[in-house]
Formats: sequence, C-alpha cells, structure tokens
Amino acid sequence: AMQTVADDLAVKWKEDPDVDVHSDMTAATLEIIGRAGFSTPMGLLGDHAAASQGTDAFVAALSRVLAWASESTNDLPVIGPIREVFAAPGIRRDVNYVRGFVDDIIERRQKDSSVENDDLLGLMLTTRDTETGELLPVENVRDQVLTFLAAGHETTAALLEVALYHLAADPSVGDLIVAEELSDGAALDYDEVVRLRRIKALINECLRLCPPAPGFFRIARSDQELGGYLVPAGRAVFVLSLAAQRDPAVWGADADEFRADRFLGKRLTASSPEFFAPWGTGPRSCIGRQFAIHETTLLTGALLSKYRLT
Repeated sequence: AMQTVADDLAVKWKEDPDVDVHSDMTAATLEIIGRAGFSTPMGLLGDHAAASQGTDAFVAALSRVLAWASESTNDLPVIGPIREVFAAPGIRRDVNYVRGFVDDIIERRQKDSSVENDDLLGLMLTTRDTETGELLPVENVRDQVLTFLAAGHETTAALLEVALYHLAADPSVGDLIVAEELSDGAALDYDEVVRLRRIKALINECLRLCPPAPGFFRIARSDQELGGYLVPAGRAVFVLSLAAQRDPAVWGADADEFRADRFLGKRLTASSPEFFAPWGTGPRSCIGRQFAIHETTLLTGALLSKYRLT
C-alpha cells in the first residue's frame, strides 16, 4: 500500500517537477494511512479521485479543529472563554464533519464483503474481546480511525518536509544514499526498506533538529529538585526536546548543524548522554512510531531513486 502511494507521487512529480512540498507530503501521508490502514484511497493522489469524496473538506475541517485545540491550551483567562463562545458553533460543525467522514469509511467497509478484513480497520471491526466475546463499539472504532488520521498524517508529513528540504539544500547527501543503497534499482520491499541505514540516519538527524512534536509534559508525583529548582508535587514540567536535542555539551560543537552521518552506527538508549526523544517516552510514546519510520524511509528512498532534489 505504501509503495502504491510512492508510485503515484513519483508520477505527479514527473508531470510537474515544481513541487509544493507541504501539499504533497500531506496528501502522501493521508493516502498511506487510508490505503494501508483502511484499504480506502483518500482521493488525493493517483487515479482514485472518485473513490473518496470530501477528503479536501475533511483535511480543512480537521486542520481547523487541531489549530483551535492547540490555541485554546494557551488562552488567557477571561479572553479565552469569550473567544471559545464565538468559535464553538464553527468548531462543532467541523467536529461533526470529520466524524461523519470517518463514519462513511466504516459504513462502506461494513457493506463491502469483497474486502478482506486483514487491515487495521477490518481487525478492529471483526476481532472479539478474548474475555467478553464482544466487538469494539462502532463509536470506539471511529475514534481510533480518527486518531490515526489526525495524529498520523500531520507529524509524518512535517518530518518528510524537513527531510526533503535538507536533501534539496545539499544534493550530495542524496547522491551518497543513491550510490550506496539505491544504485542497484532493487524494488523497495519490506526487507529492503529495513536495510536503508543511511536514510534512517537522515531521518533521525531531521528528528533531532526539527522534531514535529517539540517536547512533552511530565507532572511531578512528589516534591522534586531538578537542576537546582524545586518542583512541587503536581506541578507540570515541559521537556523541550527541541533544545535538549541541540545541546552542544553532549552533541558536540556542531550540534546546530545538519550532519546526516551523525547517527550512522549510533544506537541511543535511555542511559546515553545524548538526549533524543522525538517520539516521547514511556508507555504514552508514539504508538505509530514504526509505521511512520517505515513510510518515511520508503517514500524518501522511492523518490531519491527517481529524482535528484534541488
């Protein structure tokens, strides 16, 4: 499914080599989730425009909801509640629209007996709880699909945009990848993608310098002293990955520079002196991490095998 998206994107670039990177990466990541997770082309790439209606409106509505959610967390007292009153009707319409869009995907699947239920959506609809024997409620399935669509496309698209920027800024980086890992023209099947170590190093360096999620919160369970500061129990602390992953004390004097080979042969763990946590940490870290790494590696490799970026 991922490979079909890479193929469709390559065709689009051949027709128009002046690329709108943000638009194309948004389309590619949404298509990958739709095709790989739900066996549903989203109608944004290739000859699938008639297969899914309203995707552009879905993306626009979802973007407005996410922007509102992000802004509302930082609203000032008094001003925030007033702004929310005026925004509420529009946000409710957008929320209802994105839910309805996903409901249509689920309803089409339930009516189509020709599709095998071996993708994520099929497994959620047909797998019974081992203890109760019950299926997931359809509302729960809808929320899971919406989470994958919302959280899974924007962050990966941002990562791909950074990767393509650096490849275009210094084409020799891509030349080396092609010469060492893509020169034999082998098809990028699953095993081949796993072996693309230079592309994975490139991805890690992009995540280090420009993590799509710039940090995460932790709440102190008890009174703590952190770096000479008293953190009372219950107080939230923001871990700014964007800064910690550029710390010259551990990453070196060139910590602010893009150097793709920095991660070659390097395996970072929780005990490593270098802080590297672009996916978050602990049981709440990104559930789609391996999916995102695989699709980013495949798309980058597939495009580099056909085009030299400038």
